[in-house]
Amino acid sequence: AIILDESSKIKSPKSQVTKFLLALSSKVPHRLIMSGTPAPNTPLEYWAQMKFVEPSILGNSFYAFRATHFYSTGFGGYKWLPKQQLTALLPKMLAQRSFSIKKDDCLDLPEQTFQMRKYIMEPDQAAVYRQMARQNIINFKNSTTIGVNELSKIMKLRQVTAGFFIDEFGNAKDVSDGKLKLLKETLEEIGGEQAIIWCQFHWEIEKIREMLGADAGVVSGTESPAERQRAIEDFTNKRIRYLIAHPRSAGHGLTLVNASYAIYFSLSYSFEEEKQSQDRIHRIGQTRKTTYIYLVADKTIDEKIF
Repeated sequence: AIILDESSKIKSPKSQVTKFLLALSSKVPHRLIMSGTPAPNTPLEYWAQMKFVEPSILGNSFYAFRATHFYSTGFGGYKWLPKQQLTALLPKMLAQRSFSIKKDDCLDLPEQTFQMRKYIMEPDQAAVYRQMARQNIINFKNSTTIGVNELSKIMKLRQVTAGFFIDEFGNAKDVSDGKLKLLKETLEEIGGEQAIIWCQFHWEIEKIREMLGADAGVVSGTESPAERQRAIEDFTNKRIRYLIAHPRSAGHGLTLVNASYAIYFSLSYSFEEEKQSQDRIHRIGQTRKTTYIYLVADKTIDEKIF
C-alpha cells in the first residue's frame, strides 16, 4: 500500500515527485490519499491525485482531461477555466473513490477569531509605494528598482508595505519600520502568550528576529534540519515565546497547539498556504480559542490580497 498525506503536493502533473509516484502507483494495489486542500487553485489539480488513486475516473491523460472540461483564456491562452458542466459533474466523478469530512463534524475544536489591524504608511513609504504603483519604478536614496512586469510590480508593492524593497543589485533597502512597530504593539497586547508570526520575505524574518532576540526561533527554509527541529522543539516546549515562520516551511504537518495566536506579517495569494498555516494551531489538542491577526497597510495591496 501507499498512503499520501497532504496529497496536494502531487497536484502538478509536471513535478518530479508526481511523475515518480504515478509510475509507482501502477505497481501497488492499494492507494490512499488525504488532504485538507486537495485543489486550492483550480480543479485541474485533482487530475494527478485521482490518477494516483484510480486512473479511469478522470482519465489517463492530463491534456485530454483539460481539453474536455476546460477552456483557455487570458493573454496567450495561458489560463484554463472549467466549463460550466464541470461544476455539477466533477463532484460525482470524485465521489466514486473519495469522501470528505468537515472538521466541525468530527472534531470538537474551539472557536476561531480573525482580526485585521491596519496602519497608515509613513510619508516616505507612501511615496515609494506610489512610484511603483503608478510608474513601475522606485528611486529612493540612490537606490533604484523596476517592476519589469505586473508580477514583479505586485511583488515590489508587497515588499514596500512590509517596509523594504530589493534594488537592482539584489540588496534589501529599508523604507519604513511602521509594520514592525505594529507587530510590536500587537505582541505587547497579547501579553505573555506564545504566537506564530507568519512571513513571506526573508527581510521580514530577519528584522523580526532582530527585534525579538533570543525569545524567537525561525523556520524559514534557510536553516539546517537540526536548527529547524531545535526551533520547533523550543517553541512547543515553551522555552521560547515566538516562532517566526514561512508557510512553505512550517505550514504543513506541524502541530503547534501550545500556541493559540497566529500573526500574519504578510500574505501571499495562495489559499493553500493560508489554510494550512491556520491549521497549525487549530487542530486536535487545541483547547483554547484561536486568534488570527493580520497586519495590513491601509489602502494598499495588502488589503487586496487579504
